[in-house]
Amino acid sequence: MMTFAFFNLKKSNFIMAFNILEIVKNQFTPDLINKAASFLGEKDSNVSKALSGIIPSVIAAITSKTSSGTNEATQVMSLAKESHSNGIFNNIGNMVGGNGDLLEKGTMILQNIFGDKITGITNTIAGFAGIKNSSAASLMSMAAPAVTSIIGKH
Repeated sequence: MMTFAFFNLKKSNFIMAFNILEIVKNQFTPDLINKAASFLGEKDSNVSKALSGIIPSVIAAITSKTSSGTNEATQVMSLAKESHSNGIFNNIGNMVGGNGDLLEKGTMILQNIFGDKITGITNTIAGFAGIKNSSAASLMSMAAPAVTSIIGKH
């Protein structure tokens, strides 16, 4: 499992490194996890465990896409910039409770980065965390925009 995800991004004449994994994980506060668990009918600990697998998986998929040297890298970076400009990261708490627009954006991002592997990944996360497949899908739809928004910011 990936424990560190550092991105080096050139800003003017200096290189800035940041740990995207920690930034995103810190946005999923105990209060937000509790709200998500309640909404999904899951235990807090299981939601937390699911996110511990989802966030690195999304980061790894984005890293893979952006380093592929294909048009997919441009698409992913465009999604990241769009996520940030739309303020998705600042509205992550609004995703709990079923904000359909934000969750739809998350689903679109997941389809872009995982393609036809999304069902298998969702099922794996659900089994790992002991939650329903539908809960894993919802959590993934929340986490993906959070990750892309942070990347888009930097």
